Amino acid sequence: MKQFFRSILGTRVRKVTAIASAIAVALTLTTVSVASAHSFSQHRTTASAASTQWNDWKKHHRYSASKPTTEPAPPPSATATPAPTPTKTSTPAPTKSPSPTPSSTPTTSPTTDPNAGSGAWPDASNTGVPAGVTLTPSGGMTITTAGTVVSGLDINGDVLVRAANVTIENSKVHGRIDTSDNGGAPNTMIKRVEIIGPYNGAKDSGSPAVGYTGFTCDGCVIHGWGKGFGLVKDVTIKNSWVYDIVVYGDPANGGSHNEAILSLGGTNLTVTNNRLDAGDAPNVSASLALYSQMAAFNNVLVQGNLFDGGGYCVYAGLGGSYGASNTRFIGNTFGDKYDKKCGGYGPAIAYATGNGNQWAGNVLQSSGATVATPGRG
Repeated sequence: MKQFFRSILGTRVRKVTAIASAIAVALTLTTVSVASAHSFSQHRTTASAASTQWNDWKKHHRYSASKPTTEPAPPPSATATPAPTPTKTSTPAPTKSPSPTPSSTPTTSPTTDPNAGSGAWPDASNTGVPAGVTLTPSGGMTITTAGTVVSGLDINGDVLVRAANVTIENSKVHGRIDTSDNGGAPNTMIKRVEIIGPYNGAKDSGSPAVGYTGFTCDGCVIHGWGKGFGLVKDVTIKNSWVYDIVVYGDPANGGSHNEAILSLGGTNLTVTNNRLDAGDAPNVSASLALYSQMAAFNNVLVQGNLFDGGGYCVYAGLGGSYGASNTRFIGNTFGDKYDKKCGGYGPAIAYATGNGNQWAGNVLQSSGATVATPGRG
């Protein structure tokens, strides 16, 4: 009897060993394929909360933005009285009112912008602090009063927003703007602000210049950081310019991975009429990288942007296991600053058809040819 069970057990062990070996080979091949296709590590979690996924994201990217050691005094031009976002006379009046920040449970996708992609790409004339504005020096700050307006400051340090309906306008920030990852600073408006990095990729700790939830950045300019924007939920980026992405090291051996805009999954994201220049360093993954590695994408509009740089200029919502729905890429221009294909490998990849997703009117700047619907990658 013992011999019989030994025989049965031995057969089963050999079968399990063979199966395990086959699975190991398959996983190895899959890992190599994914790493080669995306040049970005796969990090997955079953958590659905935005705060949980972004905490994981921050850990991966060695996030180290910290609060000031002391609570700064209110800046001279800041007020705690709630106020609507002022209309600037130095910028052309829009032809329609800006769309409101999407609610956390929208019933429709973001509204398309008829002016996006008109060819008037953002540059030094229409981003950052308007000409004629005098700036007052200030230290970094943590904003905890709802409705605070910060205007006309030259801020040396991070700005941490921890209250609703805050406006930051007509200012320079030599640091990051952080609106939290837990929805604690809804309806933050950042308008005509320049966000300047250290121009040292080893010192920016892999975190974006501006992130993460509940904000609009209109007419912003970001340079000198390894990543421009980091998006999770309820974010609008429009009429803005990202350039001078700073990289360091060998991306295959602990060096940086860089993007002008990065999201690892999110809801209610609008990216319209921006110039996203990620550069041509081998560390640059994409100008716009939407990887569904932490959560699915839903209700995303990418319209009228100019992309330049990356292995592919755009990763369009896959690149992970969670997928995308109601994610639209409309009327974007894939630039030829570094390659006539926009990216070294091509214009775009990681797109899923169906589920309300849309790919329409996207063109190559080099030839005017339509960019075909990308594959899944």
